[in-house]
Amino acid sequence: MGGGVSMSIKTVLVIEDDPAISNFMTAILTGNDYKVLTADTGKLGISMCATWSPDVVILDLGLPDIDGIEVLQTIRGWSEIPILIVSARGNEVEKVSALDEGADDYITKPFGTSELLARIRTALRHSTKKDSENSQLINGELTIDFEKRQVEIAGEKIHLTPNEYKII
Repeated sequence: MGGGVSMSIKTVLVIEDDPAISNFMTAILTGNDYKVLTADTGKLGISMCATWSPDVVILDLGLPDIDGIEVLQTIRGWSEIPILIVSARGNEVEKVSALDEGADDYITKPFGTSELLARIRTALRHSTKKDSENSQLINGELTIDFEKRQVEIAGEKIHLTPNEYKII
């Protein structure tokens, strides 16, 4: 891939407690031009998702502190971000439960590199279609551009910290 200007780099949050799997996914994603954030507990993952607003979340169900389904439900309470479940739990009941709770996809471990990347691309495509429909909120003199993460009041750009933006 040459020196042209590429699309903006997408951020992936990996919530996975197994360091070997987390490192494996980080290496794959970084090698394919994604920015990767990692969390090894559900609570840290929820916090990082709220703070960094990643483009995609990859979530393991078997976390040490809280169940991945609870993490999924919490994030779904305030975000439509694409969430891919990656789990060793391969039975149909678990898959259906995760999908019904708002997961966008479910990948059973072990999985291949190509499959993981393809599923992330699919989630991003679906997310981009949704985002382009709702990329701005305008309320009186307040304008919030979700795609650019910018806030304007009466046409004047307002600088916000990540926490301030999250509150708005």
